[in-house]
Amino acid sequence: MATTRRAPRCVTVSSSISADMNAVEVDPVARRARVQAGATWRNLDNACHAHGLVVPGGVVSDTGVAGLTLSGGHGWVRRALGLSCDHVVGFQVVLADGSRVRADADHHSDLDGALRGGGGFCVVTAFEFDLHPLGPEVFASRL
Repeated sequence: MATTRRAPRCVTVSSSISADMNAVEVDPVARRARVQAGATWRNLDNACHAHGLVVPGGVVSDTGVAGLTLSGGHGWVRRALGLSCDHVVGFQVVLADGSRVRADADHHSDLDGALRGGGGFCVVTAFEFDLHPLGPEVFASRL
């Protein structure tokens, strides 16, 4: 009897690779952040907070930016600013053929739309986010 092997539905990335891909660059004048896929919300929040800016993100700072954003991205400020995926300006991705492309509203717009709250179509290596003013004091609680 022949057996059929299925390809895995997800890719496991070693922690050493994702630890090397956690850079966050903030441009406070343009209100943009470029975030590598291994970054956590702590990395992004700390970089943005220094400028009084925020990307709507998760409620746990150890959560990965990539996983939360590609799943939609519910966080503390979602009622005021929406989901994390709503604030992505562009994705840096590696396609199945190994080519690296930018997916945004003007380039590979079909892929850009599919990645917002989806994922699984390619490997996302970086995100570019719009930033919004917030703070310096913010009060939040659970009901």
